[in-house]
Amino acid sequence: MIGKRAFILTFAKYFLPILLVVSLLSYFFYRMDKSGRLMMIQSHSLKNVQTFNKLIATDLNNGLADLHFLAHIRVLQEYLDEPSASNRSRLAALFQSFASAKQVYDQIRYLDLSGQEQVRINYAQSHAHVVTREKLQNKQGRYYVTEIQALKPGEHYLSALDLNMEQGEIERPFKPMLRFGTLVQDANGATRGMILLNYRAERLLGHIKGQGRATLGSVMMLNQAGYWLVGRANGEAWGFMLPDRADKRFQNSFPIAWDRIKPGKSGQIHTKEGLFTFDTLYPLSLVNGDHNPQQPAQVTPQTMGSTTTDPSYQWKIVSHVPQHKLESVMADLQQAIVTLYGIVMFVIALVIIMTVRAQMRDRRSVHAMTQQRRELDKTREELIQTEKMASLGRLVAGFAHEINTPIGVAVGATSQLEELAQSIEQLLQQDEVDEEILLNHLTTIREASALSFSNINRAAHMIRSFKRSSADQASLSTRRFNVSQSIHDVVTSLHNSLKQSPIKIDIECNKELTFYSVPGVLEQVLTNLLGNSQLHAYDEGNLSGRIRILVELTPQQHLHLLYSDDGRGMDEQTLREIFTPFYTTKPNAGGTGLGLYICQNLIEDKLGGEIHCTSEPGEGTQFSFTIPPSDTHRE
Repeated sequence: MIGKRAFILTFAKYFLPILLVVSLLSYFFYRMDKSGRLMMIQSHSLKNVQTFNKLIATDLNNGLADLHFLAHIRVLQEYLDEPSASNRSRLAALFQSFASAKQVYDQIRYLDLSGQEQVRINYAQSHAHVVTREKLQNKQGRYYVTEIQALKPGEHYLSALDLNMEQGEIERPFKPMLRFGTLVQDANGATRGMILLNYRAERLLGHIKGQGRATLGSVMMLNQAGYWLVGRANGEAWGFMLPDRADKRFQNSFPIAWDRIKPGKSGQIHTKEGLFTFDTLYPLSLVNGDHNPQQPAQVTPQTMGSTTTDPSYQWKIVSHVPQHKLESVMADLQQAIVTLYGIVMFVIALVIIMTVRAQMRDRRSVHAMTQQRRELDKTREELIQTEKMASLGRLVAGFAHEINTPIGVAVGATSQLEELAQSIEQLLQQDEVDEEILLNHLTTIREASALSFSNINRAAHMIRSFKRSSADQASLSTRRFNVSQSIHDVVTSLHNSLKQSPIKIDIECNKELTFYSVPGVLEQVLTNLLGNSQLHAYDEGNLSGRIRILVELTPQQHLHLLYSDDGRGMDEQTLREIFTPFYTTKPNAGGTGLGLYICQNLIEDKLGGEIHCTSEPGEGTQFSFTIPPSDTHRE
């Protein structure tokens, strides 16, 4: 009896204080983590709506820039000064080329002051064509012609965002549309007509439709009357134009939130229906270059079949995280804390019981064992730390080699941007600027910028991979991409190293082949394979040879890539070890033994594919891998 009582008292002596401390700590961490998760959701939602707002504003600014460009282009001025048939043909050809290049304008038109179309380009089914003169129409009396005619020189017109109508009926499938317009003058300053662009707004709305689904809740876009332009689901949008959806309004579903969102410019609201985050975009302020929507506007948009001069015409970007999802996140957290708390307390109780029993049997033995355990724990920690430092040293030794390629490409691309900037400055100093050359330079600038950005992202991915001592899964985006373009980007990125060697690269890939996967992974694998061939197969680029890259789709719609070189090949022992981490045959020549290991991990773990290698001494090496489409794409 005395022994049992002593056991209980000793157990309580240790267990109760620990129980109190662990309980308080668990509650503290629960409250802290709960607050942190809510703040993270709020911050993420706010960032989302602000980002969508900026993307939409950018599209509108691009449309205004295109309008300004066409209104002041020399070919138009020549036609206004001399409206001959040849000048009209030149203007139509220019508009046609512009529509084909942009691919976002349903129509590009020049109308005279009477509303008669003089030049009209229709863009449909990825083709821009010039409307013949006998099919040109007089648009006098249309609301947008009337409102553009009322503008002053230099002012711009922007219509409301609505569905396109043909012959008094809403066009199906639905075609969201915005119209940009402005008056144009001849060399004497006389107003001669107007330029009108019909902007296909599905691209603008696509920012929310495409990325909004990746958020915790849903992202919506509303007009100032509360009608959905982008709803939570199909069948909610365009209620102000479709009678069968007239009741589909935000305020009918969320009246409390709407009372706060409608008068506000931006903010967050937490109601019983969940977390609402919103931001407001004033299209008219962008058109007029005035970011204060309270100032009088100079243009008039069309709104639900009528016109308005209200400068507060606006769109609302709203993110909604339903309350049940917030509660689910918090419930998961609570369950995890309770489970961890129970496990910890159970383990602590067992440890205390064992400790007390051992202490009661032999205090000396317990003390000795405790001391030995401490020494063993210390020794183990020292060994682990030593191994970590050794591994870190090996990783860092290979890191410079692995990261040199993307950083070098980014630097090269930046240098190319500087050269193109100088070339454009020289062009602009000339009396006449060759438009085609200028556009080619701008295209090259965009490509170089994209290449620099892509390789910097790849470098960041390598850093994360080496940090975890292996090429584990990384947060690379999944999308449909052009396979041929990605392969050529990789070859271009290695140009500086390949141009010094007599190695030729043959790429056999359909230029139109697209695939839904992670392009960054494919590019990194090809980069590693090319670097491996240059280092090992061709003796650091000193031997001549040919590399062949063949890409095709299998009957199962998987991407199959065959990579082969005619270099020195590998023996059987080397072939068995090539995917082993840190295995290299040239440690003194920059090899880290991680390149092929990373390739295997990326293809098999990240993409769920397969990779195989065959090689014989003197016969070259072949790598064959097959990648299935992304699971996201299948769904």
